[in-house]
Amino acid sequence: MKALVTGASSGIGRELVKLLCSEKDNRVMGVARNEKALIELRENFKECFIPVQADLSTKSGVDLVVKEAVEKLGEIELLVNNAGFGLYKRILDHTDEELVSMTMVNFISPILLTKKLVDAMKPGSTVVYVITAGVYVILDDLPIYGLLYF
Repeated sequence: MKALVTGASSGIGRELVKLLCSEKDNRVMGVARNEKALIELRENFKECFIPVQADLSTKSGVDLVVKEAVEKLGEIELLVNNAGFGLYKRILDHTDEELVSMTMVNFISPILLTKKLVDAMKPGSTVVYVITAGVYVILDDLPIYGLLYF
């Protein structure tokens, strides 16, 4: 299986990479900003893992991921949109840049990746959107993060 996993440097994304690379003949492209974590995954999973350092808070980061996926994976069978983050601040304390960055990573980039990669996906492929359990609770300490999912 050929898979692309965003947010691959930690948490759910990292565990997905480990799980997918434990199966024979899989190729997994992992996307993250953390170069050190990507290098470690590459060292641990050799030919299975393809690291892509990209910032999904920018359109150029999304475009880089699409380019690398098409060039290095070809057909994709699994796209896991997992990257995301939140900031512990009141709404009025967020900078404009923080608001745009969080909205890009958590909401816009997953949609752009799906839209731009759909033609590279085999019939019957799977797209997964990993979202927060925060959709089920009030996020007083993460107001913008919570708003993105309501």
